[in-house]
Amino acid sequence: MVHAGLPEDGVRLQETFAGVVSAAACVYAGLPFDVIKTRMQAGGAGLRQTAMSIVQTCGPRGFYAGAIPALVSQVSENAALFTANGFAVRAACRWKGVAEENLVQHVGWHYACGAFAGFFSGTTICCVETVKVRLQIQRVKLLDGRDVSVVYRGPMHCFVHTLHTEGIGGLFRGLTALWVRDIPFNAFFLGGYEMAASVIAIMSGRNSKQDLNPAQLMAAGAFAGASGWALIFPADVIKTRMQSASNSKLSFISTGRAVYAEHGLAGFYRGVGAAVFRSMPANAAMFVAYEYAIRCFKA
Repeated sequence: MVHAGLPEDGVRLQETFAGVVSAAACVYAGLPFDVIKTRMQAGGAGLRQTAMSIVQTCGPRGFYAGAIPALVSQVSENAALFTANGFAVRAACRWKGVAEENLVQHVGWHYACGAFAGFFSGTTICCVETVKVRLQIQRVKLLDGRDVSVVYRGPMHCFVHTLHTEGIGGLFRGLTALWVRDIPFNAFFLGGYEMAASVIAIMSGRNSKQDLNPAQLMAAGAFAGASGWALIFPADVIKTRMQSASNSKLSFISTGRAVYAEHGLAGFYRGVGAAVFRSMPANAAMFVAYEYAIRCFKA
């Protein structure tokens, strides 16, 4: 029996669909910065030099290299993330005996639910993330005149070739790094968003985040994205290195040591500026799209 005011258990497909809608907004608002970040992590120059190199060699289209794998990855991630987070939030509400809109008063639970959702989203996107990274790194190598062992003709060719030559493990390369990145990231990302939205609602005299306008939702989303990326960026650097390599013996620890040996502590923050800059418009657009999709279902 469901007590009055408490949400029902289970998965809500409207959250899954809203996650898909938000993914498209996130990708096309933030992909140029993601391309710059990935190239810097793979050994490129600084942010400005990398951006200028892309413009000179590829034109504006170069900022959308890997757009299809990125979109597939983001759709998979957001669908899993928001579905799992919604499930966890409702379970937490029933555990605490509070209505869903009042769980923010126990904000630590939102951080815990985000961590739970991060485990599932990281596992979901690993294969697609590997393909996306390899395509982006291949473009860098070709433009720099470096030799590549195989030239991928597109996402499907990269997927099939990796599966054939490295097995299923090749597609899940960097999964440990993804967990190390995504579990704490989504704890701070989703928990931080709920906290920021609650603070903005209080300061503007609104009852809850359901009453916030697009600009206010964008501010909360930008805060959540920037703070989350700043926290977990070293794990993202290691994940990119692992997924771009074909050496099956690379581990999270050994890759981290290699980054440190090559660049020192600064190596763990190569591309952090691009990632933070990307996170603000991308996650601002993402949360606006998500919240308004949910509101459409409730209307």
